Amino acid sequence: MFILVLLVSVPLNAGFIVILGLIFLSLNYLVNNQALKAFQLFFTIVFLLPYDFNNLIFNNNIGNFIDNSFLACIPLYICFPLIFKRNNTYKNKNYSNVITFFFIIFFYSTLLKGFGALFLGGETVRFSLAINYLNAFLVAYWGYKIFRTNIDFQKFIYHIIILGMIASLLGIIQYLFKFYFFHYTYVYIFYERLSIIPFIDPVDLFPFLIVPFSFAVNYHLNNTNNRSLIVLFAAFIIFIAALFTWSRWGIACLVLIVVISFFMAGKVRKLLIVVTILFLIGSVSVNTFYDFLPKNQTSRVESGNNLFLRYVLWNSAISAINKNLWLGVGLGNAANATFDEGLVLADLAGTSSTINNTKDIQFQSIHQYFLDLILSMGIFIIIPLFLLYYLFFKNYMLVVKNAYNPIKLVLIKGMASSIVGLSVFWMQNTGYAHFWLFLFFALSFVLANQSSIGEVEIIKIEKFE
Repeated sequence: MFILVLLVSVPLNAGFIVILGLIFLSLNYLVNNQALKAFQLFFTIVFLLPYDFNNLIFNNNIGNFIDNSFLACIPLYICFPLIFKRNNTYKNKNYSNVITFFFIIFFYSTLLKGFGALFLGGETVRFSLAINYLNAFLVAYWGYKIFRTNIDFQKFIYHIIILGMIASLLGIIQYLFKFYFFHYTYVYIFYERLSIIPFIDPVDLFPFLIVPFSFAVNYHLNNTNNRSLIVLFAAFIIFIAALFTWSRWGIACLVLIVVISFFMAGKVRKLLIVVTILFLIGSVSVNTFYDFLPKNQTSRVESGNNLFLRYVLWNSAISAINKNLWLGVGLGNAANATFDEGLVLADLAGTSSTINNTKDIQFQSIHQYFLDLILSMGIFIIIPLFLLYYLFFKNYMLVVKNAYNPIKLVLIKGMASSIVGLSVFWMQNTGYAHFWLFLFFALSFVLANQSSIGEVEIIKIEKFE
């Protein structure tokens, strides 16, 4: 129903119906004490709301101030009373300290700078990006509060998988039939590469594929009692969508997720068989691959220019970091700070040219998530970021060792392979899906705390609820 409303209302410039619907559903969940459904609605909006929705509807460039991240969090804002007073038996100082560390750095690097510019003038920050990052804390808090039973975990996993499948399926329809459900306001659509409704860039969309694909693969490998065919179909559809993006790095990340997932499931022999089969298929079908590849994409795929240009960007970003080492430049300013260093592009003949004006080069980001984060927030962000990864995988080891329910194993392994896939993907790309890292970090503590309590006590909680 939500998809149908989107497909009908937005082209008719009646997108306010979607907003009213979100508010109505959120109020309904609030009245009926349905916190999990409100949480799931956030992800439904994230995966299905058209990119640049506010500008599509209102045409006032409002998306630079309030974008899809704000709209997606409407259910979490309205239903916040449902979780604020909820008793939380799972309290962990490590989780609280790391999240607090992230927030303090975010406050002095971005919020303080933004308020200072608002009242005193000076360098501003990107308001919509600040809201997006702030919402990541909210999503993590919700995840830490509402998940208690294996039924909750299973509903969440299944919901993400289905959303990934729907987004990919709609993307495939757009790609094959050259029929785009929405006309985007100012972003060029790569007609020879697949795009999806919530994020039309054929590279930056991969977080929308990586997480549901990871959950689907691990669901099939670990949930031995219920290997749903629709989950397997979802993994297939997501991978096909990824192929049509013609993104070498993104597709490699999905393959890496498959390898990691087989390894975590202890199916090394099957992994070797799968890798061998894929290698044989790949070596035989490489010529066929180029036959299907759009003409304008052939030179791009064969060229190493993208990696070279990223190398230039990263060097300029490192230079900018050295000049803004402690406080950073604030969210939304990293690209400008990088370009201010001047980009020196050298061709194969050995000549070089320096570019100082951002209009002279078609880059909108640093194309490296971690460098972007350090430049935006300062060098201290490395500490909580390291702790996030360290504590997550520490919790992973604890859960894998003590959890016997397959759903818990699907969730922790799906999150682990997602974090690896996202991290590797972000080595060459900038991303704004911070909420995945924060949420998975929070859920790892929920699972670890449940593992320390024991499966018997969790079963009692399930029966009680």
